[in-house]
Amino acid sequence: MFQRASRTSRPSARHVGFKLLFEAWRELFLADLVLGLGNFAALRRRVLRAKVRTHTADPFAAERVCQALDTACVWYYKPTLCLERSAVLVRMLRRRGLNARLIIGTTQVPFRAHAWVRIEERIVGDRADVAARFMVLDEC
Repeated sequence: MFQRASRTSRPSARHVGFKLLFEAWRELFLADLVLGLGNFAALRRRVLRAKVRTHTADPFAAERVCQALDTACVWYYKPTLCLERSAVLVRMLRRRGLNARLIIGTTQVPFRAHAWVRIEERIVGDRADVAARFMVLDEC
C-alpha cells in the first residue's frame, strides 16, 4: 500500500552527529512499533502532538535531519515505509522550530499511497514533483 523508502541510496559522506542519528533511529523504532500494532490513528496523534518549538531554527536543520534519518533508515533492521519515515521527519523537524506538515496522498489507477513532508511550500526529503503525482487525502 505505502511505498517503501529507498535503502539503496546511501546518504552523503558528511558526518552525521550521533545524537541526531540516535534520535532518528529511536523515532523510527517507535513509529514502527505503533504501526506494527496496526494503529495508524495513534501514529497520526503522535505527529499532531509534536508542537513546533518557538526557537529560531538552524538554517541547515532540515538538511541535517534528513541526512540523519536517511542514515538511520539505511541501518534500520528492516526497510522503512514512507509513512514511518515522514512521521519521524515531521516530529524531528518540529522539535527544531520548523513547521513541517505530514501529507498523505493517493493515486486512483493504479492505486498507490504515499506520504511526504512539506515545510511551507517546499517538499523535504522526497522528490520535488511528488505533490503533482498524488491527490492529497490528509495533512497534519
